[in-house]
Amino acid sequence: MQSQINVASDVSEQLALAALQGYGTPVLYKVRPGDRVSRILHNYYGALPGTARYREAELTLRYFNPALANPDYIVIGQTLKLLPLPPGGGSCPIPADVDPVQLNAFRAARPPRHYLEPASPNYVERIGQHIPLDPAERDAFFAPAWLEENYRWLAQPAGVGASALGLLTGPGNVALVREVGTAYDLYKRGVLTKGQYDYRRRTALQTFSRNVGPMERLLFKGQTANEVVRISRLLGIPATHRIEATAARLGQMARYATRGGVVLAGAGLYMACREMGRASGAQEKNEIMVEAVGSTAVGAALSLGVAIALTTTPVGWGVALVLAAGTAVASYGGGVGLRVAYDRWGQKVDFADRLEVSRLCS
Repeated sequence: MQSQINVASDVSEQLALAALQGYGTPVLYKVRPGDRVSRILHNYYGALPGTARYREAELTLRYFNPALANPDYIVIGQTLKLLPLPPGGGSCPIPADVDPVQLNAFRAARPPRHYLEPASPNYVERIGQHIPLDPAERDAFFAPAWLEENYRWLAQPAGVGASALGLLTGPGNVALVREVGTAYDLYKRGVLTKGQYDYRRRTALQTFSRNVGPMERLLFKGQTANEVVRISRLLGIPATHRIEATAARLGQMARYATRGGVVLAGAGLYMACREMGRASGAQEKNEIMVEAVGSTAVGAALSLGVAIALTTTPVGWGVALVLAAGTAVASYGGGVGLRVAYDRWGQKVDFADRLEVSRLCS
């Protein structure tokens, strides 16, 4: 054989010759809808993109299919010659006379691990046949994969932040803002003097600022409560319009925080469902299900209880963070506790199958 073209063609020739001698003649494979070269090489040879075996299989494919100018481009109905290499681990047999320098250069040329690629080898094995070969497509492919692998660690601080925001913008602190409008109305009716109004306004806003602490300028887009909560001097607009608008905006933030918590809880259940679909048996499926349901139920109950208890009580930012973090820890602990309880006393009951969750999350 000639080897003056390049390292890749030389090695592919050697690999193809060795495989041909060891395993017989190529078989014909007709490209079907949805096929990609990466999927074919994975399904047929057990080769994962980015591995030495994948590059060896790809080079062998190109050797037996010289008309395949671009190995990333195939069309439905196209016939490919595939050599029946061993479907398990290992690599194609390589003749002893292959230049080791060339062979090492060939193996070093395989694509590096993508920076967003999940670290779990089981994950890569599961989705390896779907990995795009085009580097531009890999970012979009691995972004949701990375999010799935790291969701649990991202959701915890996000949930704490949403809960804390909900407590800080809840009715207790919003009432402090509305207190300014109430005091102004009393002043205009002659119930309060100007000095009394100023004192009540200053006290309410100072308490609000102290409660929200470092969150104050974030809530008011870089301004303080004292700068935002002011009497309107425009004709045709109620004097307390800006105060009511500010209070309404804070209430809306609280609702957004609540919705954010619901979204995070729903995403957590969805991730648990995906894990159940990959579980190896009924025992593991039930463990995942009871932990997810227990964690969600405990978190929802505690969040609702805290919100009700603090309906009329202004809460400081430190207390809000402690309560939010405590709820998250208790939620996690509740899920783990329910899983332990199931392992100890409930293994004979297949909840996932009885509730048809196994079918839903298959």
